[in-house]
Amino acid sequence: MLYNPRSNLLWWSGLTTLSVAGTYHSSDVDLRDVCDVWLAVSITGTSTGTSPTLTVSLDAKDIAGQYIPTGFSLTQITPAPATGAGSAGLHMSSTAAMMFPEYGRVTWVLGGTTPVYPSASISLYGR
Repeated sequence: MLYNPRSNLLWWSGLTTLSVAGTYHSSDVDLRDVCDVWLAVSITGTSTGTSPTLTVSLDAKDIAGQYIPTGFSLTQITPAPATGAGSAGLHMSSTAAMMFPEYGRVTWVLGGTTPVYPSASISLYGR
């Protein structure tokens, strides 16, 4: 693997409305050529519902095909509009340092009563 300081988009949710409390996942994301990731959330609309929360994280897929939380999670978003971002990988400080398996996925959890986050976007970049 050759280290490339330029990042590439690995996965994007598209511009969408996140609604209905529950846990959601992206499709598998190829992490084979990635040393570092940047996970970002942008919500430009105003959230509605009772005590809405949004938590976004990265899961690792093990050799048996099971998903395991990596411990890399963004700070929970409550009212929106809001943004959140974080980085993890080989070139990060010790608290965010980690190696990646071949595949992973982005997971987001919507909490609260009838939570709605309009004009939301979740993206994962890698280098």
